[in-house]
Amino acid sequence: MLNDETADIGGKEQFSIYARYIYNDEIQEDFLNFVPLHNISGENLANTLLDSLKNVGIDLQYLRGQCYDGAAAMIFRFNGVQAIVKKQYKTAVYIHCSAHVLNLASCSACELSSIRNTIGIIETVYNFMNTPKIQCVLQNEVKSKIPDSKKEKLKKMCATRWVEKT
Repeated sequence: MLNDETADIGGKEQFSIYARYIYNDEIQEDFLNFVPLHNISGENLANTLLDSLKNVGIDLQYLRGQCYDGAAAMIFRFNGVQAIVKKQYKTAVYIHCSAHVLNLASCSACELSSIRNTIGIIETVYNFMNTPKIQCVLQNEVKSKIPDSKKEKLKKMCATRWVEKT
């Protein structure tokens, strides 16, 4: 399971709940639910998480892992979510979310002016390439050089992750 707690745009605390599992020998990951929160203590988060998983029909005896960011309520070794879940389900090993670790490393790296400038150049190229006339040229070039490609335009960098915090 993968989970995170955050405030939505209206300031209401929510808990996002995901499940990662193996199906037909392939790793699958599905969003299950947003759950409103009124208390963000480790105990309440753990109870909310376990109740939510049970409510969608997941047999927690098969729970093998937990993945969270590094927030204290999630990882504190005595009364964080991971400790409470691990107490009830011994096989639910906790690992720090590698995407979150990468995000922290990227944000730290952006303190270097050369990396910060590179990100600015990438954004400038995206803005240039995203105009209607250039977009048409790009699509034609992609079709002529890679006819089977389903890609039609450049992706914008995510405004809430990776390096946009500089």
